[in-house]
Amino acid sequence: IMKKYSKKIKMDKNQIIEAIKNIPIAYLCTEKQEQVLPTTPFDDVPVDAWFTDAVLWCNTNGYMTGTGERTFSPNANLTRAMFVQILAKVAGADLGAVEYTGKFTDVPADAWYTKAVEWASANGITGGTSKTTFSPDALVTREQLATFFLAYAKSCGYDVTAAADLSSYTDADSISDWAQ
Repeated sequence: IMKKYSKKIKMDKNQIIEAIKNIPIAYLCTEKQEQVLPTTPFDDVPVDAWFTDAVLWCNTNGYMTGTGERTFSPNANLTRAMFVQILAKVAGADLGAVEYTGKFTDVPADAWYTKAVEWASANGITGGTSKTTFSPDALVTREQLATFFLAYAKSCGYDVTAAADLSSYTDADSISDWAQ
């Protein structure tokens, strides 16, 4: 530094050292350089959280877009509507071509999840929580997830004849008949 600038500012080595000593530390630290910190598109997804890579992967691939413009809600529970929306995106479903049938009285024609629910119903992935209700805002249970995945696998033509022994699960006795 001294060689580079001593000729330009016509100072000898000792004068430059004295000048540098008198520069306040704060001034040296406030150099006008743009500091770029790592970020995510969601205010509630910290860069260093254990789930950040998974959130960014799902978002980048269009499977999950978040719950708001800059929120993802990583600690929120998953609803039935959220799950079928994700499943439809993973499946690459053409939701634009889906027609509203009104089969489920609790699924309005213009909700963000309507076409995904209609797609899941039309493809045998869900029959609803009754013949006329889907319960879009209800939290999805493990039983429901398992049956959604099974029905989706069947609709894709996968061999689903294999069965598992569920007796090792501590809550095996509470598994509903329809989910076994």
